[in-house]
Amino acid sequence: MTVMPFQIISYKVKRFLPELLLALLILLPTAEGFAEPVKIDSAIEGNRLQIILDWGKAVSFKVMVDEVEAPSGTEGHELLLSFDKAIETSDLEILTKKTSAWLETIRTGYDTLLLQSRDKVTYKVLTEGKKIRIEIARRLPPAARKSPKAATDNDLLIIFAEKVLANNRTELMNRIFKKYGYDFLTSRPLLAAQLMLALNDKVSSQRWVQMAENQPHMMLDQQIELVGLYGKLGQSAKIGQTKHTRDLDDRIAQELDDSNLTQSRKENLVYVMLELKANESVLPHLRQLAYRQGGDWIYPYEETLAKLGRNKELIDFWRMRVKQSGLPVEEKRRLAFQFLQGNSKTDALPIFKELAETASAKSEDVEQLLFLWGPRPAKADRKWLADRAKASKNEERAEWLRHLINASGAREAVRLAMMEPASQVTDNLFSVYVLALQELEDMDTFASALNQWMESETNPDRLFRYGRLAEDQSQIHMANAAYEKLIEIRPKDKQALRRLGRNSFYLNRWKDTQKYLGQILTDKNDDWPTNYYYAEAMYLEGHIAESLPFFQRTLEIIGKISSSNTTLEMAKAISLERLGRKKEALVIYEHLLKDSPKDKKIRLKYISCLMDVGDYEQAQKWLALTKNNPFADKILYRFR
Repeated sequence: MTVMPFQIISYKVKRFLPELLLALLILLPTAEGFAEPVKIDSAIEGNRLQIILDWGKAVSFKVMVDEVEAPSGTEGHELLLSFDKAIETSDLEILTKKTSAWLETIRTGYDTLLLQSRDKVTYKVLTEGKKIRIEIARRLPPAARKSPKAATDNDLLIIFAEKVLANNRTELMNRIFKKYGYDFLTSRPLLAAQLMLALNDKVSSQRWVQMAENQPHMMLDQQIELVGLYGKLGQSAKIGQTKHTRDLDDRIAQELDDSNLTQSRKENLVYVMLELKANESVLPHLRQLAYRQGGDWIYPYEETLAKLGRNKELIDFWRMRVKQSGLPVEEKRRLAFQFLQGNSKTDALPIFKELAETASAKSEDVEQLLFLWGPRPAKADRKWLADRAKASKNEERAEWLRHLINASGAREAVRLAMMEPASQVTDNLFSVYVLALQELEDMDTFASALNQWMESETNPDRLFRYGRLAEDQSQIHMANAAYEKLIEIRPKDKQALRRLGRNSFYLNRWKDTQKYLGQILTDKNDDWPTNYYYAEAMYLEGHIAESLPFFQRTLEIIGKISSSNTTLEMAKAISLERLGRKKEALVIYEHLLKDSPKDKKIRLKYISCLMDVGDYEQAQKWLALTKNNPFADKILYRFR
């Protein structure tokens, strides 16, 4: 025989029930015009009892706990509700039976309801539309107050199931189900749904969820648990659409307004509101958490403000954050970009300026600052760049000067670059210096500075660097001066001799070309340009027979090269032409003209070759297309 854990009706209620019912019967006729029929229902979940009063219309009331008017959420033994309407109900006896383990006394007056608990409990009274919800919470869960002798088998099995779920020991639950079945969970459908889900049985879990939805009433925590289940079952679309989730955000909003709410409880409820996308309702509580606690509450607060279009409030929050001391660099940078996204450049600029104060020239913070300044920064901003350049050294200085040039500060960049000793002028610094002079279109100053540095330079590597930089600016004479000084120090430097030979060829100094290239030319040399320029210099000097082996060597080397370009093909065509293989040369010229029909140098070489093979008609056609060229005009004169 199963032993019931508690008496169905308390002694005091039993004793006075006949008198209470008689009084109600006497009162009913006189109050008929005033009394409002009230439907009363109740539900018990864990350590909470919930009582719902439904008049079908709005009713005002006053709350007193232990004979003192008190706010919702007050602890005590007795709750007295005084309504602005008379109370009439036929559900009182049923309520008394269902709550006998909780309440010692349930009594009504003309317009009052009195509840007395066995022990001290917390009474919470909330309005939900036309309903009044009374929540009664014990200090300890009911299971903890039961002795093993008083607990029913169902109670023990439920306690066991809760512990199994909390400790993720679902294999133990399978054993219980095999032995006792599932009926003991009928009173706890949400617990059953959680267990089925933990056992990967979504179909059964869904059935238990549906059973929970069929319950007449649910406490707030049960509703929250139900929402979580819908999410886990992949049915988030149902949230807010079912009976017990439809008003959840309103119920949570009411509880969040409770001044006695613990911090942890409040945070948990705010998280649920975020999941419910109840942005307007949760915003005040989210704002409080973001301002007071910061941390992980910052981002959902920002996101919620953005979703609600509260841009001004969002920017005000960022401004508050920026002023906080000890803010990490990463957070400052994030806020700066947030300001930009919020179209508040004036707020972003000082943050990037602060970040750039200690950043390197190539840092993202500096790049972003320069981007915000634009191509024509203010005078004060250019001075900031110049000061950073002065305070830097070597490559870092070069980068700051590059920024200064791009910010229309080329003249100041030239002045700062000239302050650098020649021994410390790096390739990068010199190229930046040249860039500044190009910006100012001042090549004379460039030549003067280069000569000044070369005069005192004794390091061959730096001299080679100066020569290359001069070549880049088409200052061939100056480049050769650098290379000549270099070979005085290092006579057998092949790179310098090769460049001297090529540069001399472009300057029509063919004897110098032969002098320099001849020092590095050997039978094993596989450098086609060296062979080619040496051969051309000899040919143009009139040493035709002596040049031919080097043209032949040029063709042999080019033949081994898989890739090709215009320069290489021109050298090949000219070499063939010099060797008397003019028709082969013509094929190459024709191919080059297809790719570069407007290249006058290729045209003239092609015309000259056509004339050498006697094709004057074709040569004349091409000459007519090649205007304003002295060499072409001279050839045309021969046809007149």
